[in-house]
Amino acid sequence: MTIRKLTRLAPVFSALALAACSGGKSSAPAAKKDGPVVAKVGSDVITADEVKAKLAEQSPFLQARYKDFSHKKEFVQNMVRFEVLAQEAYKRGLDKQPEVQATLKKVLVQELIRQEFDEKKATFSDAELKSYYDKHIDEFVKPERIRSQMIFVAGPASDKAARAKAKAKANELLAQIKENDARASDKHPKHAAYVATLFSDLARKESNDAATQATGGDLRYLTLAELTKNYSEAFAKAVFALQDANQLTGVVEDENGFRLGRLTNRQLAVNRSFEEAQVKETIKGRIFREQRTKSFDEYVEKLKKDANVEINEENLKAVEVSGAVPPPAGMPNMVPPPKAPAAVQK
Repeated sequence: MTIRKLTRLAPVFSALALAACSGGKSSAPAAKKDGPVVAKVGSDVITADEVKAKLAEQSPFLQARYKDFSHKKEFVQNMVRFEVLAQEAYKRGLDKQPEVQATLKKVLVQELIRQEFDEKKATFSDAELKSYYDKHIDEFVKPERIRSQMIFVAGPASDKAARAKAKAKANELLAQIKENDARASDKHPKHAAYVATLFSDLARKESNDAATQATGGDLRYLTLAELTKNYSEAFAKAVFALQDANQLTGVVEDENGFRLGRLTNRQLAVNRSFEEAQVKETIKGRIFREQRTKSFDEYVEKLKKDANVEINEENLKAVEVSGAVPPPAGMPNMVPPPKAPAAVQK
């Protein structure tokens, strides 16, 4: 249904839910209402409580405007206009149209989900929250990490000649990097990404570390312990000691050769205690969403079982999909599963 059609049909939507409950009659069902009657529209009425509820939906700025009687009367006249349009739509049987019924079905499903899942408030004990915290401790307590680049020149300590040659090359590369940085600083004084790119290009060409050569020497985010384990203690300490992005370590020597490092970014340590109120609220929200998703799936499966759902696969295979674009050659036919209703994806 197009937006234009939805706009034209909007006046009937609020009354359609009542139509569904009344068996879909072609005249608007008159619900029994209590309280002072503000306006009468055919066989229906608009009560003071209804007006008050609609006014409460307005912003505080607009609510102040309706303290004036003339503006309040104008507001009720708009409600009357809506009602006469809805009643006329029923007289014409618009509630029977397939596109209206399809839209109504969506509204009803959303309302069912809201009542069945969103309005139910769950409570969790401290023991449940602490259990989740302990199982996901890495999300709340994280050591400091840095992202850096590296160029490695192999020169094992066991081969003095090769080591001397490697050291000389490492120093030459360092000089070249500094020269590139100086040139880049002149052309791009605030373009940090540019000097990082020059380092990457050199790493792809000269680095002897096969694991990072293809990525331009990018080491991703690693802790001090991870850098030490993956490379060497000397290099880890040197690159961690850098304070500003794009700073260089100089030539760092270890038993395998020589390394040049550049700091890209730094993530400070995170240490969020379980006792923090915000941490508990975060965990409550996560557990609630997990449980709601599980409950929703189980609820739908029960309804499907009670409804004796059957799928005729032969007839389904015969359904043609018009306008489908075939995937590029060599790409797998990956079809994502249908999403749950929007109300469940919070």
